[in-house]
Amino acid sequence: MRPSHGLPAILRLGILALAWVSGCARGLPAPSTPLPLAPAEEPERVHFVGRMDWSGAEGPRFAWPGSSMTVRFRGPLLEVDLRESGEGNRYQVEVDGAPVSVLETHAGAGQYALSALPADGLPHTLTLFRRTEALFGTTQFLGFRGTTERHAYARRPLLEMVGDSISVGSGIEGENASCAFDARTQNAYASYGAVAGRALDADVRIVAMSGKGARRNWDGRTDETLVDLYDRTLPSDPASRWEGAARSSADLVVVNVGTNDFAGGDPGGAFLSAYRTLLEKVRAKNPRARLFAAVGPLPNPETQKQLLAAVTEVTSGLGRAPADAVRVVDLGAIDPADGFGCASHPNVRSHAKAAAALVAAIRAREAEQPTAPGKRSP
Repeated sequence: MRPSHGLPAILRLGILALAWVSGCARGLPAPSTPLPLAPAEEPERVHFVGRMDWSGAEGPRFAWPGSSMTVRFRGPLLEVDLRESGEGNRYQVEVDGAPVSVLETHAGAGQYALSALPADGLPHTLTLFRRTEALFGTTQFLGFRGTTERHAYARRPLLEMVGDSISVGSGIEGENASCAFDARTQNAYASYGAVAGRALDADVRIVAMSGKGARRNWDGRTDETLVDLYDRTLPSDPASRWEGAARSSADLVVVNVGTNDFAGGDPGGAFLSAYRTLLEKVRAKNPRARLFAAVGPLPNPETQKQLLAAVTEVTSGLGRAPADAVRVVDLGAIDPADGFGCASHPNVRSHAKAAAALVAAIRAREAEQPTAPGKRSP
């Protein structure tokens, strides 16, 4: 689907003010205990989710949407230091599991003061979740400042979403199909994968980019496809290889790819081959995961049917045992009655429906094939 970059109504309530400053907070007293994070020395202070490049001494770099940092703190003052290569990245600020505000950043290094946080002196949990995709640049996390605490974060199931602009949540907050690509209408936090993750009490790792396909991108190019990008920690850097490891293996992986491959018509056998290659890469990097191949929600019902048939063909017979098979999930075409997001992308309502369908499919599979003892389960 062609790339198309507010908050939905359910997230507009209780919005807090966020101030951006450079160097020091303006109009706010300095935090009582400035604690810039030293990631390599104190990883237990912050819980990271997503593909992180730890090669820099100052802190990890990331670019994929949905990358997040969670910290335990005592308010009301907390700041975060970030270095952005681009302009206008947006982050969902979540406190104790509830979305409370949106932070918009600027290019370069900045210190961002989060205001109106709980002032009761009790410990609270804050998560900073990247809403925008890698096309808006790479971020380096330099640390939280404030009264933070080391915390033993419970290990939750990990859901990985692999896809294009649909999985990114591009255009999701647009009022209609005519609005254009913009960071303000993109929101990975409200995407069907992130919504499903919260319903399953799972961490979510998103590996997705607008305009990308398995064999053919939206612009017709056959290089820099998701088959290529899936190997990278930072999608814009071919040298940043994501090797994967036992501790980083997802428990569930949902691949939703093909929208852009079919944008110029049926791509034929080349798509089937590329899609299978992508699945093989996903399996190699996530050896214990249960795999799902999702389709939709697309604006054109006929394209939805064609892509569903192609995905069903390429996944049939994969996996010798039921637990290794790839389960196909039809998320359905967009219902015109629900409206459209920018550039005919699914909006918040369509994403919510897709999330419900995905959660149902995951829970049904778990009921059929219970997770073995000792493994994480959604």
